[in-house]
Amino acid sequence: MARFCVGLFLLGGLLLCGNAQAQCRGGGAGGTAAGGTTGTGTTTGDTSGATLLTGPGSLAFDMMAAQMIQQRIVQQRIALTTQQQAYKQQQLAARRERAEKARTQIAAKRQRTYDYLAAKYGGGSSARSQPVYVASYRAGGR
Repeated sequence: MARFCVGLFLLGGLLLCGNAQAQCRGGGAGGTAAGGTTGTGTTTGDTSGATLLTGPGSLAFDMMAAQMIQQRIVQQRIALTTQQQAYKQQQLAARRERAEKARTQIAAKRQRTYDYLAAKYGGGSSARSQPVYVASYRAGGR
């Protein structure tokens, strides 16, 4: 049983090493890159370290690509948020304009009613100096 577990451990280690070698530019066939790398991380031969770190298949290249994608997503979200805010501002301005128009119409109607009643019953002057605005509030509805 112990030999079986040790064998599985070694087989798993070989599989993991094979996957790690596949991350190199040379592939996972047991070979190394064109120039190869030494144990200290420096490169030998004609392959530069910058190419190994920025070429397709390297971890740094994958991280850079992921970062570019994330930046693109963030830019799209910012643009969408800006558009939504502009739309909400337009809706708010239109709502305020409609409310002001309604208040003006109500004040004019009240003034006409006041003038009519003053003329009919002979009370006071028919023109007020300023229209009276009355705000109303309805709870729970629009």
